[in-house]
Amino acid sequence: MGYAFVDDSDLVETLKEEGTFQDLIKSLQDAVNSWEGSLSATSGAIIPQKSYWYLVELAWSGVGWRYKRVNEYQGDIKVRNIDGKLETLKWNEVDFAEETLGIHMASDGNRK
Repeated sequence: MGYAFVDDSDLVETLKEEGTFQDLIKSLQDAVNSWEGSLSATSGAIIPQKSYWYLVELAWSGVGWRYKRVNEYQGDIKVRNIDGKLETLKWNEVDFAEETLGIHMASDGNRK
């Protein structure tokens, strides 16, 4: 699944019930590679400095649900820059809001 607005695009990947975190990372990397290939075919490119990703997963804390933090995982997503060199995309915490389309938004819904 993906969303696009002019030059802003979102790719969305979800994990199947029987899948693992590594399955999700591979699926997301494949989606990024496909998107990147489509852009490069038309002389475009993903700008790593303007790109980022989130992983949203809940864990039971014993008293309630919480979002898992980036440091609870190992992995990354890479993309080729305009020069064709691989760069690692920034991985944001669920509660970190990035500016997109003129407003700040985070995966948990906050706009701070």
